[in-house]
Amino acid sequence: MCTIIVGDSENKTSYKLPHHRADGYATVWRGVAACAAVLMGARGGVDAPTSDIAGAKTHIAKHYKDFDKGEPPWEKGVSQAQIIDEIDYLITLLDKEGISDEVKKSLQSLAKFIKRSPVNDITVNIEREITYEDIQEAIKRIANKQEEK
Repeated sequence: MCTIIVGDSENKTSYKLPHHRADGYATVWRGVAACAAVLMGARGGVDAPTSDIAGAKTHIAKHYKDFDKGEPPWEKGVSQAQIIDEIDYLITLLDKEGISDEVKKSLQSLAKFIKRSPVNDITVNIEREITYEDIQEAIKRIANKQEEK
């Protein structure tokens, strides 16, 4: 009936990721698809131990094969075009919302990642305070590099 049981098995709220019918245990595709979405973080994800989540992914992946739906979403790659779209969206959000201290820390992590990434011809000076303009410029240079490929 479910992939993960957290807590009392007699309590229905303990059952996570339902995707089988209670009567006969037939698998329901829409339930499988919903479970995959939750395992990818939709609806706040699933509150369960990491090992249980790994087992759930394996179980749900088998149902993807049963229904001849290809790979589950966590096994699919992301295209470069999708990455560029996400970068463009991030730039739009930063322009609109500005940068809090928490966001600034995340952007500094991104800048450090860019510095050590295989796209090593994109320079980011992290020896000084990183500004919003530095980050925006680095993101634009990455997007332009990806478009050239």
